[in-house]
Amino acid sequence: MDKSLKQKILNISGLEEKELLAEGMESLVFDNGNNTVTKVYLSNDLEYFRRLQNFYNDLVFPDNKIKLPQIINVEQKEGLIFVTEVKLIGKQLKFNELNNKEIEEVLNELLNGLTYLSEIKTDFLKVELILDNRDRALLKTPSNDFKKTLESSLEKAYKMNKNYLNDDIEIDTVYEKLTSNIESLEITKTSLIHGDYFIENVLFSSELKLTSILDFGVMTAFGDHIMDVALSYAFLDMFNELPKLKLKERYMEILKKNYSNSELSKMNFYIAFYSFISATYYMKDKSKKDGHYYWCINNINTE
Repeated sequence: MDKSLKQKILNISGLEEKELLAEGMESLVFDNGNNTVTKVYLSNDLEYFRRLQNFYNDLVFPDNKIKLPQIINVEQKEGLIFVTEVKLIGKQLKFNELNNKEIEEVLNELLNGLTYLSEIKTDFLKVELILDNRDRALLKTPSNDFKKTLESSLEKAYKMNKNYLNDDIEIDTVYEKLTSNIESLEITKTSLIHGDYFIENVLFSSELKLTSILDFGVMTAFGDHIMDVALSYAFLDMFNELPKLKLKERYMEILKKNYSNSELSKMNFYIAFYSFISATYYMKDKSKKDGHYYWCINNINTE
């Protein structure tokens, strides 16, 4: 999170930094000391966070092995949204702090978490298809058709960023190719999609078992399970900071044991699609291209 935004939230909320448990791209998380946490957002989108609460309340789990967020209360005060949740069990891990055997266990657990997500029932998203209905990335369509959602979201990103992205990619050619890919897309399994599933959004026990999955949001949807598989692969070592660990190569070997070639063949499309619609998402100033932007451009050019 930007330092000025962090300080602004601290100043307005009156909460103390010593109680800060974690910070994300859009929120600060404070430990309340009573098995609950409070997430504070600089936002006026009270309706969205109540929608998020309804989404979590609607979920039906296959068992209690893995926990998801449970919102207790949502309130708005002085331009901030305060979301109180049950504190999830587990701790965050970093690959560079694990040995080879532990890395293999964690990669397998990441896939187990994806499988668990695909088994969760959600009538809420079966009807709505997307969680974040603020037209930020994925777009809601009246047809209740996941492929139509992909097409509309792609078209919006194309129109918004056509002149800008054209500096780094042949945007018309890329747009036509991705549109064609959507038309020929075969979806064999529809389920809950997290959309931002990577090691910082999951918690583990001391035995390296995945205990909790966090931070559903802008890319959460009901659609092709392989989209989550593809993005979980893409988000491994995004900026190639840990090349010696060969995380993607090792994860791909695990995926090959669990998915067919036809299923895995869709991964490049979903990575390119995500990169196309999100390239400028985190940029406050489009004159300053950030690391996420260049990561997206590289994905698109190598698709």
